[in-house]
Amino acid sequence: MKIQNKNATLAIMLLGSLLFIDDASASLITSSQNFSTGTNSVSVGYQTTPRFNDREIYAQNTFAGFDSSIGILESVKISYDTTASVEGWLDIYDPSTGFFAEDNVSGDGYAAARHSIDLLSPNLGSSPANFASEYLRCSDGDGNCTDFGSNTRYLDGILLNITNGSLLQGFIDTSIVLRSTNYASARISRCDDDEDLCRVRSTSEFSGRYTLEFTYSDFPVAASSPAAFGLFIIGLVTLVMRRKYTKN
Repeated sequence: MKIQNKNATLAIMLLGSLLFIDDASASLITSSQNFSTGTNSVSVGYQTTPRFNDREIYAQNTFAGFDSSIGILESVKISYDTTASVEGWLDIYDPSTGFFAEDNVSGDGYAAARHSIDLLSPNLGSSPANFASEYLRCSDGDGNCTDFGSNTRYLDGILLNITNGSLLQGFIDTSIVLRSTNYASARISRCDDDEDLCRVRSTSEFSGRYTLEFTYSDFPVAASSPAAFGLFIIGLVTLVMRRKYTKN
């Protein structure tokens, strides 16, 4: 009987102590930002021989890092949803005049683009670069010709998804910086006649949306319930009184 009473007392104390502490629960913070590098345009020509030109532009987005005062960071996920495109034009004309002038024109070239995303701070990852190009070619017997091509891609994915404790430290109480890169190039591959003048123009666009997710757990905190504290005190007093009674 004494053992049963003692076990009951300890059970009351245990129940009170469990109620006295709140379990930590997982929570999610999500934030999103749009980005756009703007239009990247580059051209080469008018030339009679092969030529190449390129240009690279950037855009940066800055997110606030995880606030360490609100809990314990468990994971970080960065995803993207983007639109990337390239357009190209080839123009060829023969400026020669006169009765014996040759009007046949011919040539080809490329308009190309590369789009990518990098996590600059902390420096932990980058997306696979997206390459797109348009082969341009035209010919005509009337002294001029043109060609046009375009390519648009819709790209989405996850830049990173980490749970490693040491890597998570780079996202706590500091800014998170993402860089979007838009590279464009124009190339004259062939301008058939020494009298022909060739030009290639390339225009590249890159825009989209970033989403940042923090998963964290709350700090364990003491429960404010008077009932929990009361159960603990009742168990403690009962145990002390029983020990005194046993000694007497």
